[in-house]
Amino acid sequence: MNPPAVRNLVLTTSSGFTASQLDLFLRTFEKTRQPSSRMVVFLNRSPLIRFGKSRPLTAATEQFVRQHSDDVVGFKCASFRMRRPACLLWPVYKRIFPRLKTEEEKRRLTIKVVSLFFLRFVLYLEYLESLPEKPGLVFLTDCRDVIFQDDVFSRVTEPGLYCFLEGKGKTIESSPENTAMVRSCFGDEAVREIGACEISCAGTVLGDYTSICSYLQGMAAHARTVRHMQMISGDDQGLHNYLVHKRLVPGVRLTENSTGPVGTLGQMTMVEIKRSPENMVLQSDGRPYAVLHQYDRHAALVASHPFCQPNGI
Repeated sequence: MNPPAVRNLVLTTSSGFTASQLDLFLRTFEKTRQPSSRMVVFLNRSPLIRFGKSRPLTAATEQFVRQHSDDVVGFKCASFRMRRPACLLWPVYKRIFPRLKTEEEKRRLTIKVVSLFFLRFVLYLEYLESLPEKPGLVFLTDCRDVIFQDDVFSRVTEPGLYCFLEGKGKTIESSPENTAMVRSCFGDEAVREIGACEISCAGTVLGDYTSICSYLQGMAAHARTVRHMQMISGDDQGLHNYLVHKRLVPGVRLTENSTGPVGTLGQMTMVEIKRSPENMVLQSDGRPYAVLHQYDRHAALVASHPFCQPNGI
């Protein structure tokens, strides 16, 4: 019997994480996946240098990732204490980009000089474009602080780019961190333009193949124009919010935190988090979220969630 066609892909990036840090992410995906879904891990093979000590990717970690995923894409992004020194020359590189004639030249330079947070989007785009058979749906996600409760792809009923909001009242201008991210990318005028919008998390984005590729193309192109490229940065979230709230990429579907398949829990209190008698985390309609992001910011949730227990999976 032929294996089922590859229809849906999960793409994630691991840099400096150990097998134990990736364990719940990979094994909860295995527990909830459909046969046609595939996990693809982009694995940074450059050693992480911190406090003068080099921490290379271990054979045990790579073996674990390969055992629990369907494809591993190795890449190298050297950093010192999570900082990429090439970003120091961003003002120079930013002037070079407009002089390059082809998209291929621009991508090659982008890969060499942007921070890891921006780099992953270019790597994802090139991977998806290279596939001989295009998937139906693609989920871009963080890994260390993410677990699956259900098949995320079964929750998609219409094409589009599903971007997940962090909660009502949680606006960009009410968050010093998110305000700083937008300002770092595009200045005070951008903050005034989208500051009243709810925060959309860049760590989880879901959509059909065409919508995801358009989003990644937009992220790659606009990353070359940001004012600053911090050596260590979450500024990709500033760029992400600028693109989706200004509708600079097509098909955007902003999804409320309480109703969508992804629950972003970082800014929620335990009182706001609804749970079943089995301690699964629930959407407002009573169904378990398919994905929990930032679940580990709540010690009480980690202590009680069935998938976080020693024999829970």
